[in-house]
Amino acid sequence: MKKYLTAFLALLLFFVYVPVSKAADDIKGHWAEKDLRALVEKGIMTGYPDGTYQPNKAITRAEFAKLVMTTLKQLPTDNGGSTNSEAPEMKDLNPNDPSQWYYADVMAAIQAGIITGFEDSTFRPNQKITREQMATMIMRAVNAREIYSEPATLSFKDKAKIQSYAKEHVQRIVYLEIMNGMDGNVFAPAQDSTRAQVAAVLVRMINKIMNEPEVIYTNYSLTLNEMINKQMAVSPQTDKYRNDKAYVSGDNLTNLVDENGKKYGFIENTTSLDVYEGPGTSFRKVGRMTSILEAPTKVEILNEVENDKLEKWYEIKYGAWRNAKSEDVAYYVNPKNFTPNTKEYFQFLLLSKRAGVTATELNSKILTSSTGILAGKGQAFIDASKKYNINEIYLVSHALLETGSGSSKLAKGITIESIVERDSKGIPKLDENGLPKMKTVPKKTVYNMFGIGAYDSCPEECGAERAYNEGWDTPEKAIIGGAKYISEDYINNASYKQDTLYKMRWNPAKPGTHQYATDIGWAAKQVNRIHQMYQLLDSYLLYYDVPVYK
Repeated sequence: MKKYLTAFLALLLFFVYVPVSKAADDIKGHWAEKDLRALVEKGIMTGYPDGTYQPNKAITRAEFAKLVMTTLKQLPTDNGGSTNSEAPEMKDLNPNDPSQWYYADVMAAIQAGIITGFEDSTFRPNQKITREQMATMIMRAVNAREIYSEPATLSFKDKAKIQSYAKEHVQRIVYLEIMNGMDGNVFAPAQDSTRAQVAAVLVRMINKIMNEPEVIYTNYSLTLNEMINKQMAVSPQTDKYRNDKAYVSGDNLTNLVDENGKKYGFIENTTSLDVYEGPGTSFRKVGRMTSILEAPTKVEILNEVENDKLEKWYEIKYGAWRNAKSEDVAYYVNPKNFTPNTKEYFQFLLLSKRAGVTATELNSKILTSSTGILAGKGQAFIDASKKYNINEIYLVSHALLETGSGSSKLAKGITIESIVERDSKGIPKLDENGLPKMKTVPKKTVYNMFGIGAYDSCPEECGAERAYNEGWDTPEKAIIGGAKYISEDYINNASYKQDTLYKMRWNPAKPGTHQYATDIGWAAKQVNRIHQMYQLLDSYLLYYDVPVYK
């Protein structure tokens, strides 16, 4: 289902909460107060002549139909709404009856397929609406928006009491968390629905409709097995086998020494040494160690073994990262292993699409005082998002990661008075002692929020110099300016256009090239913070791009 900026603006206008000074006391302190006030404020729910709203009063089918249709009319539609030319007629509905104030809304709900009536072709407007009836009508409205859902496994004690016509609707509405159970782990399907319960359900429906993502599917010209084979050719890594034993041939370790009760050997006779999961070349190769003749690699030996060929092998202490198996790669490469409504699905989030959040919500929900210098900088992230076509939530997540939640020296500002003198190609010029030449520059405090130009060998000095040359003398300039490089390198790169975490890791258009990481689980691991931030937001737009292999 497509979402546009107008959809977001419509939600913003619809659902911003403004305190209702005239709201009756019977709302104040009620468990559904927030939901009731939201509907009252927008004219969806009205009170009674005596000034009360009676939140615990049971609601009729006619009242419910009017509330649902009034709500849906305030939400944006993709095609102006759909109608059913073969909608059933109801014996107890009469357009000429002035007492049927609900007629137009009920007929609209019938035309939309939300209401089907009873087997005797009646609507029964004055009958109280039950919870299972409410679940059914709400799910029909949600299904009309093509929102993804699955039949949840119900654990309610009274699940057997749910009528057959409503069972799947209840399962799906529970899956979407629009409705939940009652106290005592029951669903109470035949219980009358109250005005408070209806308000809560309508608000959740609004949020689900407005936040439901647009999912596109991109087809690639290779099979899943071909994709896996291409990835295996570039030695993908995993820490899954970090605690497994690792072995090297005894022929390639020399100059064995004992130090402090530990035994060591050195790689000298070869520039590389293959590491296996067992004592022999018939075992799977898990990695490779390299040696530089001027500085032989020191290897800790844990045990000496002899294989069935009477060859000497050493069990060694080896790092966590090992070559992944093809089945390990297959799991992470296959999009079908990650389902909608899970945090791992966020690896398909289109990072070239804006989330459509406001600076106010970013600042109040995410960029709080706990984020250091980034606190209150929501507008800068939104400006960067608009300028360089990057999802603002991803930008915030990236900045929080790089700056240690806004606490790093680069984030808080480094004062520069001199920088390295470079030639036209950017190579440092050296003085008579072989050290980089420094030149004096106007004193300035600079900021770097994404670690641009901050290398492992000189993170602060190089990062600050890059910020100085870019003119990032305010946190806002660093946020907006840094976003440009994030956009150009991957997300909106002219050659690769890797605008999802999945594409950054696997590059399905050109597999095995220009891949951000070697860790097979990198994309799935990166989503935790992004998913957590989305969970904090009330309203947003979601776009996913899911790969499809032949």
